[in-house]
Amino acid sequence: MSLQGYDIAYLASITEELSYNESTCEVFFKKVYDVNSMEAAKCIGITQPDSSIFPDIYRVHINDISRESLWKFMRYAHMPYLQSNIKVLQDDFFVKLGAAYKKRDEMIEGMCRDNYEKYDKLMFHQKESAIEGFYKQKFVLALEQGLGKTLASIARSFFLKKKKTLVVCPAVAKYNWVDELYEWGCAISDITVVDKEKTRVSSTELFIVINYDVLDKWLPILKSKEIDHIILDECHKVKNVKSIRNKVINEISRAKKPTITFLSGTPASNNVEDIFAYLELSEHPLGSDKSLFLKKFTQQVRLKNGDVKTIGANLEHLNICISNLFFRRRKDVLSLPGKKYHK
Repeated sequence: MSLQGYDIAYLASITEELSYNESTCEVFFKKVYDVNSMEAAKCIGITQPDSSIFPDIYRVHINDISRESLWKFMRYAHMPYLQSNIKVLQDDFFVKLGAAYKKRDEMIEGMCRDNYEKYDKLMFHQKESAIEGFYKQKFVLALEQGLGKTLASIARSFFLKKKKTLVVCPAVAKYNWVDELYEWGCAISDITVVDKEKTRVSSTELFIVINYDVLDKWLPILKSKEIDHIILDECHKVKNVKSIRNKVINEISRAKKPTITFLSGTPASNNVEDIFAYLELSEHPLGSDKSLFLKKFTQQVRLKNGDVKTIGANLEHLNICISNLFFRRRKDVLSLPGKKYHK
């Protein structure tokens, strides 16, 4: 007997707060969560098989959640259980879970290598981003400047076998993108650069490179294209949810339902209000109502000079809620080669 594809007998047999089903590659959680934990679970893809029959059972497939996000959630919502059962968990639960993630990574890596002949030339953290973002429709690649986010996002198009990728970037970066595309596997015929000199988009390209400033003028043509991947370089350019460029991206996204990769070179400097734009465009549960979002995650403080400043609030909770959307890496925690990474 099954319920929405789940074995009722198995669900009824769950007794521990944390358990792993090797046959289905799912992590199960047994607990009555408080409001914040329930919200965090929803935000990172943890769902309930049936809340009416099993109100305290939640689950997530390992393909749908990163290691980091899962660990953060377990520490956030299950810390007392972790602390009191750490030895048993280390000998069983974490062994099984670690083996499952290793097998998943090897499978994804094999597919990436098959789909992109230059996979082995990528740096470790670029490969890591490929694995963690492989099954995600929306993904924020938050790499500090110099960590190769441009290449990581180009490779993502090849990994996922995308037919047509729209790269939206600042005007000054447009031909840097073209150079990177040439260097990492594209022919001239694969790329269309939209600028004042080119008034027509070819039907044979794999990548369309356009700057934010002219995005609205090209909307009718772009909507007619079978775009299945959008890369938003310097994604803080769409942080104003009322801006024309934000509305254009939203319109293309609603029409085509593409994979969207957000690129940010300064993840540490993104304030809470900036983050909302990414959540809205990615259709994240926290991105549906800006006023409620700001009410929950910002507060006003009065400075010594009497001015009022808005700062972040409930940031630990916010960090958990967005942890499965963001992939963050910093230079100071990576061992990197010289400045010229690849030839």
